[in-house]
Order: sequence, then structure tokens, then C-alpha cells
Amino acid sequence: MNQQKIVLLAAELYAAIRECQVVDPLTEREPDISIENAYAISTALLQMRKADGEKLIGKKLG
Repeated sequence: MNQQKIVLLAAELYAAIRECQVVDPLTEREPDISIENAYAISTALLQMRKADGEKLIGKKLG
């Protein structure tokens, strides 16, 4: 998965959070998604949220 696709998916998740919308699971739409891709999307999403003023106060484990 290229960086552009990673950012696009992160932006989609970010918009869903902001608009309180549900999106189909990424694994259903992107069956070849790897764990590395998932972490990259998560990191991009976190950066977007922090850029909007949110603060990281903990980590989710598990």
C-alpha cells in the first residue's frame, strides 16, 4: 500500500470520527492490508487528530 492510500484511508477515518459516522471495516475493502499498513494508517490518523488540537493522553494496548 502506498503512502497516498494510507493518508486517504486515515483521512476517511478522521472524517468519520468528526461526523460520528460508521465506515465499513478497512479489512473488508482492502483485503491485502498488512499489519504494517494498519499501523501506518493509525499513525497518520493520530497525526491528523493532534494537528486538530487533540492531545495524546494514553495508549491503547491489546
